[in-house]
Amino acid sequence: MKKSLNLLLGLAFAVMCLSCDLEKDPVTPTPDDNSGTPSVPATGAVTPVGTPEGTPIAATIGPAGGTLQSADQRISISIPAGALNEPKTISVQPITNTCPAGTGQAFRLEPHGITFAKPVSVKFRYDEQDVNGSAPELLRIAYQNGKGMWKSPSLKAIDTTAHTVTVHTTHFSDWGVFQNMFILPNNPFLNPGESIKLKVFTAIKGEPEPDKDDELVVSFPTLVPVSTKYIEKWTLKGEGTLAHQYSEGDYYAPARIPATNPAAVTVFLNKSVTIEGRVYKDLRLVSNIFVAPEGLSVQINGGDWKTYTGGANINGTHNVILGKNGEEYAQAVWNGA
Repeated sequence: MKKSLNLLLGLAFAVMCLSCDLEKDPVTPTPDDNSGTPSVPATGAVTPVGTPEGTPIAATIGPAGGTLQSADQRISISIPAGALNEPKTISVQPITNTCPAGTGQAFRLEPHGITFAKPVSVKFRYDEQDVNGSAPELLRIAYQNGKGMWKSPSLKAIDTTAHTVTVHTTHFSDWGVFQNMFILPNNPFLNPGESIKLKVFTAIKGEPEPDKDDELVVSFPTLVPVSTKYIEKWTLKGEGTLAHQYSEGDYYAPARIPATNPAAVTVFLNKSVTIEGRVYKDLRLVSNIFVAPEGLSVQINGGDWKTYTGGANINGTHNVILGKNGEEYAQAVWNGA
């Protein structure tokens, strides 16, 4: 006889969510070595320009100043009074983000070649996807110059409540957000018993001086391991085992679906970031690793996990996830998005 697990599947989802404890337990780190990032040309990374996506937003702004933001409110431009000596048509065009280690939508601010008499504020709103594997304090904003090179001005502000980062500029170009340091992969899925290699990367060579307006060059067109002097320790919270050395680690999943899912591998950085005189410490990079076989996995009252092969039909009004194993099946159905 078929055993319907429709209601019990919801319980399994709740168990999975409640087990997502991302606190970190210490693991003895391996000793540091003397290696660093390889030398790169002073000119930095050169990439193709971004491709337009969607419709630009434009407004006429004059000597009194004004503001403009993208349709999705990801980027906002604030032009102060006196920055322009005559009315100009200012536009924001969404484009693909070609900045090394770039994340999320980038934007083309026009007219290119314009010079403002006073600094203009360029503010990006970041989301969870932008900081996965990194940290808000490690986000930076960069622009692409006429030679295709990316440069990153010092951040003028960060608001971890409003989720925004801000720079000042006196010119327009193509602008995007990128992660200065990050761990990859940051959200992998493994079958029980599998393993995965984790690495910590950087996109910038060198460090800015606190409270200086020096621009940093986005140095690396490809991923480069972070200098080991910035690695304080690796930790694992959850089941499985972790082996690590310098900027690389290996996570070995348990042989069955763990009670705590995902497991959190955290790299504590020996690094601080200074933004407008405030020093941000305790910077961490986290990779959340889910361990489960492909299909629908269900656990009832702490018993053995059962996995059902199947599929899903997801839309904005009526949703079904169904898995089957012989005569036994599991199904979840709900209305709405």
